Amino acid sequence: MDLTEQVSVAIGERAVDACGSGDRRDADLSAQLRVAMHAGEVVRDQHGVFGDSLSTTLQLLHSAELRTALQLTDADLAMIVSEYLYESVIAHAARGIDPSRFRQILVKTNGLSFPARIRLADPPQASPPPPKTSLDSGDLHHVSMLLVDIENHGTRPDKIKGVLRTELRHMVTAAIEHAGVTPLQPPEAAGDSLRYLFPGTPKNRLIDPLIPALTRELMAYNSSALPGAHMRLRVVVDSGELFRDEYDFFGSALNDAYGLLNSDLLRDNLRQHPEQPLALMVSHEIHDGVVRHGYGAIDPDEYFPATVPLKQGEVSAWVHLPRAR
Repeated sequence: MDLTEQVSVAIGERAVDACGSGDRRDADLSAQLRVAMHAGEVVRDQHGVFGDSLSTTLQLLHSAELRTALQLTDADLAMIVSEYLYESVIAHAARGIDPSRFRQILVKTNGLSFPARIRLADPPQASPPPPKTSLDSGDLHHVSMLLVDIENHGTRPDKIKGVLRTELRHMVTAAIEHAGVTPLQPPEAAGDSLRYLFPGTPKNRLIDPLIPALTRELMAYNSSALPGAHMRLRVVVDSGELFRDEYDFFGSALNDAYGLLNSDLLRDNLRQHPEQPLALMVSHEIHDGVVRHGYGAIDPDEYFPATVPLKQGEVSAWVHLPRAR
């Protein structure tokens, strides 16, 4: 079973008591709606989808806080979104979304409490014209990111650098094909690093089987590499919301992924383990949504937590030193 990133949406309907008098056919049978939204990993089997993210969405939908908000207003719809969805999408104010309309609350359910945001619907208005399709549409795109960098690339002679760049592409391409996933576009190259973006890809496949396949490819290359052309890799797997314009994707999620890739912590972990062909770092989102569940051959016990200082502050991440399988 693969995981897939999707926005889980649950809608509950509550009919307002019929008002007016006379024949019931003349009654105003209007309805109010509760809507809950959350983004996360779900698992699909032959019966449907399931997982923590779907459970969280249903907890939001049936929360007393959302029901109370709807009862205290004449609005036709009340929406509650998880704090994760608010921070990753709504806070960026994409396509006219007004973050200030979302009020922070604390949802209490089953002895637990967690933050969320509530917004009441505006009065009905005329439908706006359909948006024009454009790369620079202002939309946010949820993508998974695979970043790969060669250790000590800058100290090699230019002739060796050319060999390393070519072989790195071959190895990563082979690992991606083995994992059965397709990147959104050709990789973006920056010196000794490669960046691959994956839309709608089961994220567990970027961890396993992709990372073990890349480890095998790297070890096979090193076994017959030219003198001075051996390589070791730093690898980051992350996911997040990105904007896209006519040139490329961009956004703070991508900046954070590069921050992990170039962090001293990841460099030091690879340097301190000379027997390792590569060191992998995954973001908190990837660990929480994929790794900790132990899907397939993923072993959560082989990942250890780390705090990584970035320009905008410290972030949580997890480091893994994979073995060839």
